[in-house]
Amino acid sequence: MSPIDDTEKQRWESARKKAYLGSVLHFMKSLYRKELEKNVDVAEAAIATAELKLKNLTIELEKPQTYADGGRALRLNRDVMATQEEIARLTEAWEKALARVEATKSAD
Repeated sequence: MSPIDDTEKQRWESARKKAYLGSVLHFMKSLYRKELEKNVDVAEAAIATAELKLKNLTIELEKPQTYADGGRALRLNRDVMATQEEIARLTEAWEKALARVEATKSAD
């Protein structure tokens, strides 16, 4: 079935959108999108925490007294490397979560 003209086509599209916006499917997609958005927020918070940890580790490494105990500097450097890897992993997870949110937005 095809619309007779552009006016009818616009009416059909408007009615379709109105029916969808009140549907269970739309409601479920909205819940799903909110859950995905929470995942993005959690990832952002985890990244911020890891970045703060990295900053504090860097501050410790800049202190001259850190090098009085050679083992401390080595441990801090290992922690820096592990934290940088954690930030990279968290950033990748954040990017994937954000892409899923964007995909749900474009699906509407």
